[in-house]
Amino acid sequence: VPLSDLGSQEPLRCTRCRSYVNAHWKWCAKETGRRLKSNRIQCNMCGHKVEASAAFLEDMDRCGHSPDADNHPELVFGSVDFTAPAGYDDGGKLQCPPVAIFVVETSPYAICSGFATSALQAIEKLLEVEDDPEEEHSGFERRVALVTFSSAVHFFTRGRSGRFHLVAMHDVEEPYVPICPQSMLTDMRDDSQLDHFRNLLRRLQQDLAEQAHVAAAETAQAGCGVAGGAALRASVEAASSCGGGDVLMFHASASTLGIGSQQPSLGAVPDCGTATAKRRGGSAQLTRLQEEMLGLCRRGGVAVSSTAAPSAATPPLDDMALQWLPWRTGGDVMQFPEFTPACQQQLTAQLRHWAARMQQSAYDCVMRLRCSKGLTCRTLLAPWSSSSAAGSAEQSAFEIPRLTPDASVAFTLQPECEDDAEDD
Repeated sequence: VPLSDLGSQEPLRCTRCRSYVNAHWKWCAKETGRRLKSNRIQCNMCGHKVEASAAFLEDMDRCGHSPDADNHPELVFGSVDFTAPAGYDDGGKLQCPPVAIFVVETSPYAICSGFATSALQAIEKLLEVEDDPEEEHSGFERRVALVTFSSAVHFFTRGRSGRFHLVAMHDVEEPYVPICPQSMLTDMRDDSQLDHFRNLLRRLQQDLAEQAHVAAAETAQAGCGVAGGAALRASVEAASSCGGGDVLMFHASASTLGIGSQQPSLGAVPDCGTATAKRRGGSAQLTRLQEEMLGLCRRGGVAVSSTAAPSAATPPLDDMALQWLPWRTGGDVMQFPEFTPACQQQLTAQLRHWAARMQQSAYDCVMRLRCSKGLTCRTLLAPWSSSSAAGSAEQSAFEIPRLTPDASVAFTLQPECEDDAEDD
């Protein structure tokens, strides 16, 4: 796609419909000599006449008032990319690469089923992937962090020596990030930091192996609490403060402590068709917690992905609850109905596939389809709904934290029929 680099200038846009200048805009007056009778140019979308800037007119004078593919490819080609001026930089979010925070459940349920250990092993193997010389972008170049949760949420901060220290957050009703989010991150390009992060993963695997007998006894007792909602909320806040990125959740059981533990579960989609839903009023409105989580992800450019691996001994997981937020933030979903340690290889392969998608994804995306006169956008077909993605019921626009290269959307356009007589 041709690139139009205007430097510090902003692209010429229609002041009425906000359409960008393109090859179908028309000058309102023909050229006389070497100067223009008028500096007004007509938008092909809405017919509005726009005053062209002095710099734009000077470029037109230099090229003889004809489209120039080098200086203004937007006047020649049907599709172009514009460089964003400095004023479009949103609080430094574009100055740092996205982060990837792995949030692993280490409850007695996850320890007994082997899912917690398998998740840590899959993360460790992801970090050991070497660059393929035949591929240009095969490495996982991210800043990564690790969070674990059971009845509390555990963060790991890097000290002066480079080693990680555990900091626990027990306020699962009003979760927060108890450390500086930047101290959690490990730069994959720094070998020293990467070695310390690998040692952390191996140390945690050893600790889980030693706790296996105790975890088996705790699962036999009722009331084993899991603060999954608090871990999700705190991890999204940490990723948002670091410039956005991905939060990858690894669930082995339902959240039973803190926020998100009440029914309906966090992110559950109300079912208005059942008799129970009708008795409750049949409301399809999102809960306050759902709105807060989706708004926080959208503002911070954070995509949530979920991996669920329940066992027969765990409280049942609400599949729709776990999928709701990933669907609306551009994340991914993976489920293991009957997880065993033998599934570890499949988990590793899927995690590497997700990492490759993350490397090629765009974050903090806003898209709007603009139609010329006589056409209107009726529907938007996408994995997410226009009302939840863009914050309104408008079908011609959406906002999503992450857009993967294999995602697709479709718009349905309809001609506008006018009963008035045709204009000459």
